[in-house]
Amino acid sequence: MKNIFKILNLIIVVIITSLYSCSEEYSIPGSEPNHVMIKTSFGNLDKILLVNTQMSFMDLSRGVVSRNWTFTDDALNVDGSTLLNSDKDYVKARFTKSGIHNITIKQVFADSVWTDILNYKEYTSTVTVIVLDTVKARFNAVACNYEGVPQQTLLNNENGALNEIKAGRKVQFTSVSLGEPGTFYWKFIRKSDGKTTIVADTAKIFNYKFTSTGDYTVRLIAANIFGKDSIEYSDYIRVVPSTDPITMDGVFRYASNAIGLNYSRRPR
Repeated sequence: MKNIFKILNLIIVVIITSLYSCSEEYSIPGSEPNHVMIKTSFGNLDKILLVNTQMSFMDLSRGVVSRNWTFTDDALNVDGSTLLNSDKDYVKARFTKSGIHNITIKQVFADSVWTDILNYKEYTSTVTVIVLDTVKARFNAVACNYEGVPQQTLLNNENGALNEIKAGRKVQFTSVSLGEPGTFYWKFIRKSDGKTTIVADTAKIFNYKFTSTGDYTVRLIAANIFGKDSIEYSDYIRVVPSTDPITMDGVFRYASNAIGLNYSRRPR
């Protein structure tokens, strides 16, 4: 008889527990941890912009008690006032000087913050911004000797300079353009017949061999991701006959499949 009462009591306890668990919804306690999230209006793209172009900085972190943005001394607010520091979570700025700008934000959190390591309650982030000038094309040039070694004296940069170069020798051109252009188009125009050679390059230093006598105009077109600019000097180079030994520089194939030879210089 006692066993029957024990079984009945056990059944009643199970039923009451089941009813109670159905009437109460249990949730595991917990909270989202503090975290660091600094963004800009460029998203995941490279942060490259022109001088006087506006961009935004955003602090989307969780658990921030206070923050301090520190900008470079050329930074301005949208209204044109100087922007050295800010405690806002959203800041618009524009930069008036070209170069690499490191913008920092120091944050204080209510509790420890997780980044790549546990850094307690303070964390400093840096946003690197590259500010470019508008492209302005410029170049210098020097003559090379017979061995191809650049000389020290700069050619005269002006229209009608007619800097004298011996046929078959090279001139070394160096772009000193503003705005950090990454592509250069060199254009060489022979005055006598208008024959034009265009060479594209990504290097700032470019060597060009003048193989035919005559007067040449030289033009440089420099370009970056925002635009381009050009500079030209007419009658810049005068190529004169040479007594240097003639060398064979290479072999090429005509459209007809005939073989041609390139020499260090050739007749006009």
